[in-house]
Amino acid sequence: MDVDKNDTIDTRDQVYLGNVNPKFTGGFSSTLSYKGFTLYTRFDFALGHTLYNDLVARTLGNYQGTFNYIDWQKKGFSGDNSMSNIPKVYYADQVGAPAGKKNYTRANNAGQVLNGNNSNFYEKGDYLACREITLSYDFAKSILSKTKILSQARIYVNTNNLFYITKFSGNSPEPLSSGIFAGTYPTPKSFVLGVQVSF
Repeated sequence: MDVDKNDTIDTRDQVYLGNVNPKFTGGFSSTLSYKGFTLYTRFDFALGHTLYNDLVARTLGNYQGTFNYIDWQKKGFSGDNSMSNIPKVYYADQVGAPAGKKNYTRANNAGQVLNGNNSNFYEKGDYLACREITLSYDFAKSILSKTKILSQARIYVNTNNLFYITKFSGNSPEPLSSGIFAGTYPTPKSFVLGVQVSF
């Protein structure tokens, strides 16, 4: 893009796209109790950082011709679609595109120095993560005394990594030291139903 409007695309048209390190990180938790019920929640967040979605870039460009295609490729620049903000798609963008026409694959091939990237694939990495929700019920002492065995009993339902609130299109917006999202397994969710007893 000709940022300085001098009809020449060169290094003077480079713009700042963000920092891979969050400006703010933190977390909070809360505990609410009513009679024998207790609800515990824990969240954490990261704000003010940018991630490069290399997985989308490589998939769109089909990298070395070994990737599957995604729907975005139908929206790429072409004679019939000259108003697209998605660059023209070349098969095997890293090795098969005409000289100087690498529209998707970064010249430094996923190195940590983020030069030569397409700005379309930078995304805000901000997120709020729900790390834990636990709902428990403690049986009253008056009930437990009738058993003549139990001094304490609790039943609970616990879930971890339940959801993210984020605009990042990848499956995990967790901060990456390199700032490059190259695809990863989603953060696993867990659900536990349990009982705690004391005699």
